[in-house]
Amino acid sequence: MYMHRRYYLVLFAILLVALLPNRYCVAQEEHHDIMIHTAFYGYIPEIAGHVSHATIGVVALEDNTKVAIYDLAGGSVLKEATLNKLQVLEYNVTKGDIYFKIVASKPVAAFMTGGQPKSNVPGNECMDTCTSPPCGPKRLVNYWGYGLTFYPSTDGKGVGKEFIFYNLYPTVTIYSVEKAKVEIYDSKGIKVQSFTIPANWASSIKLKQRQVYRIVSTGKILVYRGPASDAATALVDVNSGELVGKIFMGSPAQSWSVTRDPQGNVIPNSRVFNSTGSYVIFAYEPAEVKVYDLSLNRLIASHKLNSSGEFVYYYGVPCRDLKFVSTGLVSIWIGGTFKCTVYSCETDIFAMGDDLWFAGGVGGKEFNIFGPNGAIVFALLDDTQVKVDGSSVSLSADEYYKVSPGHHTISSNKPVIVEVIALGQHLDSFAQYLVTSPLARVEAPKGKGGGGGLGSLPLIGGVVAIVIVVVVVVVLRKRRGP
Repeated sequence: MYMHRRYYLVLFAILLVALLPNRYCVAQEEHHDIMIHTAFYGYIPEIAGHVSHATIGVVALEDNTKVAIYDLAGGSVLKEATLNKLQVLEYNVTKGDIYFKIVASKPVAAFMTGGQPKSNVPGNECMDTCTSPPCGPKRLVNYWGYGLTFYPSTDGKGVGKEFIFYNLYPTVTIYSVEKAKVEIYDSKGIKVQSFTIPANWASSIKLKQRQVYRIVSTGKILVYRGPASDAATALVDVNSGELVGKIFMGSPAQSWSVTRDPQGNVIPNSRVFNSTGSYVIFAYEPAEVKVYDLSLNRLIASHKLNSSGEFVYYYGVPCRDLKFVSTGLVSIWIGGTFKCTVYSCETDIFAMGDDLWFAGGVGGKEFNIFGPNGAIVFALLDDTQVKVDGSSVSLSADEYYKVSPGHHTISSNKPVIVEVIALGQHLDSFAQYLVTSPLARVEAPKGKGGGGGLGSLPLIGGVVAIVIVVVVVVVLRKRRGP
């Protein structure tokens, strides 16, 4: 009798595990922002005339990974393939204004990027440093992949000890949370760089564009695609690797300045860099935030936010590597500005960017944001009730809602993903690794014309649990006999 009871207890526990796949553990709701998963969402605005080439990309972390990129509005398959480890699937976007969903059979990293492949601007040595001009002579520059973003660790966060990524642009910064020996390998496993970095430090390195790299470290680090000019992104907390936290590192983007005549025409040769950037701090509880020059360990600014929902925009911060330390939960966006009016470029929050990035929220349910050109809310689950400044909207899985430009507080009964749109003067480049939630459904979108592709992909945990139940039942039957 005792043995039978024990078997029933084992069966009961396994059946409980089998019920978890669509929710698998409340703890995963608490850790919302992840960069490695099997389902992602994103939006690329209209690009005609500004960004002549944009790309949606997927990086495989395991062999035999089936990947499909869907048009979220219509449900059609844009591109699909089976990838082996370190291979990359790219879909070239030609028209923009596209909402998309990525579905994979195994965990992957995903990105979206774009830019004019050839632009007659000052050389890269000016654009990718936090120093003031003089810059090199004007020459053709590839803007594809140009922007600010963090690369994902294999833990699925923006911080960790191992990273596998497709490098979007040659200049990369390593931020160290701890003292670390860092080794960098190419896709063939050949070591290309090795160095030791002290804790709380930044090291700028050069890597080949559009190549897959693997970085391993003995201590916790962050891998940042930056610095840059007229770009922006959300920072990740150095401890949790998520977009809401208390300690952050990153560098702002330089800002452009041009002069126009009274008719609104740009005065020739008047476009120059300002060696200053900007940042925004959004509070989720009362907080005092101190901003330090990372290399000098010198306090350069401090801010007090008295309650959740407040934000502060700061322009004129030195274009240097910074560390933000907060007493309360905040999210921080960092970048530069480029939005020109009749006589000069604006330096307010509406001019931040140009770039596309994802906003942090508490548990994926509470967001405090400012969308220079609006934002997109993606629903992950059915019966999602979203409130934007008190106004409610009901969304089903794979549906999205456009939020108007300006400051908003967003709340939801279920986790959502929020993408920020910042076009600046015009969207001539952007680069962002996608952020998602562990609750994103691994299935084709419900839009019309959704035939083909991967269809519904059950979670591995649920399949394993069901198999175990079947095996245990068979074993019990065999032991009991006919």
